[in-house]
Amino acid sequence: MRGLLITVVLGVAAYVSFKKYQNKVNEMPNIEY
Repeated sequence: MRGLLITVVLGVAAYVSFKKYQNKVNEMPNIEY
């Protein structure tokens, strides 16, 4: 079950960092891709 725990922790960390990145992108709408 240790591998599952690590997977969950990594998933949560990636989700949180993705949300922070999205908020940062939303704050800077001048940048166009």
